[in-house]
Amino acid sequence: MMKKLTYQLDWNTFVFFLCIMCVGFLFISGCSQQADQVDGEKKISVGAGAGLKSVLDPLSKIFTRKTGIQVEHSYLCSGTLLSNMQLTKTGDVMVPGSQYYLDIAIEKGLIDPNAVSIAGFMIPVIAVQKGNPLNIKTIEDLTKPGLRVGIGEPDALAVGRLTERMLKDLGLYEDVMKNVVLTGGSATKLIIPLAIGNLDAEINWRAVTRQFQEKVDTILIDPNKLKYSIAPIGITTFTKEKELAKEYLDFVVSDEGRALFSQHGYDIYFDTSKVGIVQ
Repeated sequence: MMKKLTYQLDWNTFVFFLCIMCVGFLFISGCSQQADQVDGEKKISVGAGAGLKSVLDPLSKIFTRKTGIQVEHSYLCSGTLLSNMQLTKTGDVMVPGSQYYLDIAIEKGLIDPNAVSIAGFMIPVIAVQKGNPLNIKTIEDLTKPGLRVGIGEPDALAVGRLTERMLKDLGLYEDVMKNVVLTGGSATKLIIPLAIGNLDAEINWRAVTRQFQEKVDTILIDPNKLKYSIAPIGITTFTKEKELAKEYLDFVVSDEGRALFSQHGYDIYFDTSKVGIVQ
């Protein structure tokens, strides 16, 4: 009797572990199949300047809907974007906030010089608190004593580098810097203190200020005093998805892509032959 009971317990244990093994096998098979499906997705990685988020997010959604190619974004200030790309050698497409950073990337062998184009135009504007309570109208007004002014960090931000060049060419740099109380870590971070009332004015990208038009007002800079930049796009030399990256670049520079850039403020309102460009 005891022997039969022992046999019965051993058989139940065997059946129990056999079931566990079967379930585990099915689970592993399912996970493996799911992983294969994920690995089989068409996907590219796009590194971009933070000031381009407002257009690249909706543009990439449309691109994915049309092509099935998923787009992963990494938004950083252009200087950091370049450094990270050089360090990690990852990513398929680069869209910095100015040609300056793409030129360096080409020089360092990170971007294919035969796979580049212009994505949009980066136009600086004066942003002020809603209602413009201090009646700021011109770039010279940023020199008024007592103003709390914000600008981008020249060594890291495309908009900061352009601002420095523009103000120096106008002979206003030193006087404006006397009023600077904040140098932002990115174009999008720079606009927030103004929107909540901690700044009186700042120089930022037109496209970025549009995202906060309920909180800030925008003043266009006189084209005779303006400097502008372009947002270039290039395919990396280490991409493993060259054809997919090429599809993305082609969509960005297509009529539909350019219309999206224009809609989000990356267009021009002046004759580019008469306005200085900062590479």
